[in-house]
Amino acid sequence: MKNLITIINLCILFGITTMVARLDKISEEVADTKRETGKIEASPVGMTKTLTASSNVEVRNNDLNDAVASFIKETAQTHMMYLEEGRLASQRGTTRQLKDYGWLMLHDQAEMMEELQKLAALKKVSMDNTLPPHKSGDLKDLSAVHGKDFDKKFMRLMASDQKADVRKFREATRYDDADVQVFATKYLPVVEAHFNKITAIKKSN
Repeated sequence: MKNLITIINLCILFGITTMVARLDKISEEVADTKRETGKIEASPVGMTKTLTASSNVEVRNNDLNDAVASFIKETAQTHMMYLEEGRLASQRGTTRQLKDYGWLMLHDQAEMMEELQKLAALKKVSMDNTLPPHKSGDLKDLSAVHGKDFDKKFMRLMASDQKADVRKFREATRYDDADVQVFATKYLPVVEAHFNKITAIKKSN
């Protein structure tokens, strides 16, 4: 009788152990299935997020590169025109103020253009040595006048262009590109001084 009870107990114990082992195996299989399912379901979402983030970075970088290239090219064109306008003013200005302003433009713009060329080389931006039609047209008109007519046209053009230049340089000081920030921050006071000076000369004439 005791032997029978012992056998029964052993059978029960073996059955329980087998059942627990089976349950553990089932649990592991379920967990593996969940993990695999989670990977299959999660991967596309994760990839989409990664690709989206990368695309956004690329777009932002492209926008920044375009802005940097535009700033360099437009600044080069504007300041090439300033050089020629300064030369004309130093020769044709009918007042000492305008002649001195012309010499100031020749000096400061030459220095700025040298630094701009270095920035363009650093950023691999090709600077166009030709003026856009509207600027070349203004310069042609300015070259065609003399005397007081030259003074008036020169002051009007310079005041308008310098005002736009100040705005452009102020924007550039907030670019994410550190090199452009340094350049714009260095020369913003120069551009502002030129604008303030021509504005004062214009008011006094």
